[in-house]
Amino acid sequence: MVQKNSIIEIPANLHCKELLYFSNPNKTEDHNKKCIITLLQKICLSNILDSNAAKNIDKLQLTEEERSIISTNNWENSLNIEVAARCNDLMRRYSIDKRNNTRKASDAYLDVYQQTKDVKYLIRSVSVRNIKPLNDKTFLDKLKLK
Repeated sequence: MVQKNSIIEIPANLHCKELLYFSNPNKTEDHNKKCIITLLQKICLSNILDSNAAKNIDKLQLTEEERSIISTNNWENSLNIEVAARCNDLMRRYSIDKRNNTRKASDAYLDVYQQTKDVKYLIRSVSVRNIKPLNDKTFLDKLKLK
């Protein structure tokens, strides 16, 4: 069980490999932090495109404790937009307000694409936005600008 007061600050400017390096659980001896960083690594290693991948983000199941860690660390609103995108993507399955998490995940993936120019984030931005009312003119205009 992870203590509730264990918080991990994730630098805003890390993406892809740098984010995975940051989320290496072997870099700490603190058990609570190691559990939190292990969850972060599990989230960051999940594949966002290949639905057949064993570690696909759509197949990733979170325990109640893992969802609590995400909430306690406020990763859905993280300054690191890749973490925010992935956590909103995951949490939309468990949320009462699926629409809000879906919108936040899609917008954050689009922001990651804008920063990294890695097309997988653009594809994921569009694919998670599978609620028809969210595919509005504003979103389509954002896509045109990219």
